[in-house]
Amino acid sequence: MDGNVTELLTISERFQVAGTDFRRVCDNLLTAFHQLALVQKVSQWPMDDSVVDVAYAARISAEDLQLYYEMTLKAKSEFAWVPNATTVFNMLLLRLVTFRPFEARTQVVSSTATPSAVVPAAPVTTKAVPVASANTEPAQKTSKTSIPQPPVAKIEMPNMAAVAAVAPVAKTMVITSESSVLPWFDIVAALPINGLVRIVAQHCLVKSWKKPNLALSLDESQELCLAPTRIAVLEQALSQHFGFPIKLDVTLSTETNQSGTPAAIAAQRLQAKKEDVQADLAGDLKLQQLMQTFDATVQNIEVK
Repeated sequence: MDGNVTELLTISERFQVAGTDFRRVCDNLLTAFHQLALVQKVSQWPMDDSVVDVAYAARISAEDLQLYYEMTLKAKSEFAWVPNATTVFNMLLLRLVTFRPFEARTQVVSSTATPSAVVPAAPVTTKAVPVASANTEPAQKTSKTSIPQPPVAKIEMPNMAAVAAVAPVAKTMVITSESSVLPWFDIVAALPINGLVRIVAQHCLVKSWKKPNLALSLDESQELCLAPTRIAVLEQALSQHFGFPIKLDVTLSTETNQSGTPAAIAAQRLQAKKEDVQADLAGDLKLQQLMQTFDATVQNIEVK
């Protein structure tokens, strides 16, 4: 990834002026990284609908591609919480040019380190070890004409547990076949779906998950939204999200408690924000004085 930050931010500014949907740009980036990863593993993989020049697959390491994909996926979920989409996209660009997989950073340090100056990627222990001399006499008896040898830097690499505690490695979400609970709220927020398909996903609960089978239960109140074509679209979006084919099964739920669905969680968070605003208004003495002076009341609070 080119490290010219100024040029990237200039492109972002042009996107903003043109009214570009940054969410769609992230969707295209995810598709491009996915296609490049496939080409790296299967060089003859068919790419009739490719959105990127597959020649880039030879110029980007597999580790960098995985990190780019994870950071872009993380940015997708941030659009729901940051009011300015340009801010989210600019932060994504900065992450893409700043961070690298830790293994790659360690290799760079190892190849460029010299005995006199070492700049490690993570904290290391450096010890100066004098070069062995043929003269076994104490150092203070060394002839004045002898040339002292420079110390040799001995580098001891820390254990991986210590490195992980301090290294700026991007946070990743690991989902295995043994995972019994999926972060369904975050997954739905990141999916490139809309309309009735998104309504279906937002009103579902995860019944079971065993790779690649995902079973969802749909709130009975949304029965009219349940259709095979919409389930197929949702299944395809989930397959793209996870990076492998998903077998999706959606059934109606008769349970009255649907507080765990993404729609219910979003409503709860919105209500919590309203209550926080109400508490702030009630604690604002100047505002309360104005309301008493003009006999005013708060009619409605809108929180986005």
